[in-house]
Amino acid sequence: MKRYLATLLMAALPCAASAQSPSAVRVDASPVLASYPAEGVVEAVHSATLAAQTQGRILEMTVDAGDRVKRGDLVIRIDAAAATQAVAGAEAQVEQARASAINARAQFERSEIDHAALWAAEDDAIAEAVRLQEEIGFEIVTDGEFR
Repeated sequence: MKRYLATLLMAALPCAASAQSPSAVRVDASPVLASYPAEGVVEAVHSATLAAQTQGRILEMTVDAGDRVKRGDLVIRIDAAAATQAVAGAEAQVEQARASAINARAQFERSEIDHAALWAAEDDAIAEAVRLQEEIGFEIVTDGEFR
């Protein structure tokens, strides 16, 4: 019914444009196309973003766009060589830092021992100077001066 009404209105438009009264028009049924060309965008109802947690060259893609996948399915195989090298480099840095910490601790402990030995030697020297002063009878006024 809508198709016929549209055809009738289209036929009456030229009469309405002129100021004349419309004349009777006969409407006949005619076939109408069942499809019309149109432009649009198709979007998926469900979608997922795929991202890797590591860098590397893609060796194999086991699925194509539009394939259904479930949790745990292998989607992409990534070359692990770059990641393996990065891990090995990081482990080497850790070992180097560990060795540096051990050396620093040993050096600190040696410096503590050296200070203690110096202080003990100084105390011994002062005690020996006092003993000699009493024995000889000289008094030490300043470093290197005797009376």
